[in-house]
Amino acid sequence: MKSVFAIFLVAVCINAIAQESHDEDKKNNKIEYNVKFGSSPFTGILGLEIQKNKWAIGFGTPLSVSLKRYFREDENSPYLGVYLYDRTQDDFDDYEEGIYFQERQRKSYGIGGGYQWLWKSGWNLSLGGSVGDVKETYSRGSMEMTKREYDLYLDLNVGFKF
Repeated sequence: MKSVFAIFLVAVCINAIAQESHDEDKKNNKIEYNVKFGSSPFTGILGLEIQKNKWAIGFGTPLSVSLKRYFREDENSPYLGVYLYDRTQDDFDDYEEGIYFQERQRKSYGIGGGYQWLWKSGWNLSLGGSVGDVKETYSRGSMEMTKREYDLYLDLNVGFKF
């Protein structure tokens, strides 16, 4: 998964550099903010994207950080991105593979894409998907168990851009 992640990131950067040099004279240096609510590995359940030109950095809760590249600014646009996600459940009280655990930590990184519909009012709707490399660690006292897997995530959220 790390090699797929790296190849994807290089491809996005090459595309971005080629397109940025082509669009150099059209650049606008305005910074925009997009508050998002929904289900997304890029911005969590509630998040914020800070966008300049076609690039956006996202932060959300549970802890998530992302970098997205929109193909068009200030209009409906497809996007590609990468994300990091980390969530710890201290109140986890369940059995995993027949063993009782009290805490679960879920770390993930991945790549994805989708489409954002943006209305002139600032409201927007994003729909997409991603694939992530997930590491889950279950613990109780000094006992620990780790699982690795790949997950598919839905990116569905509503936002307001200003």
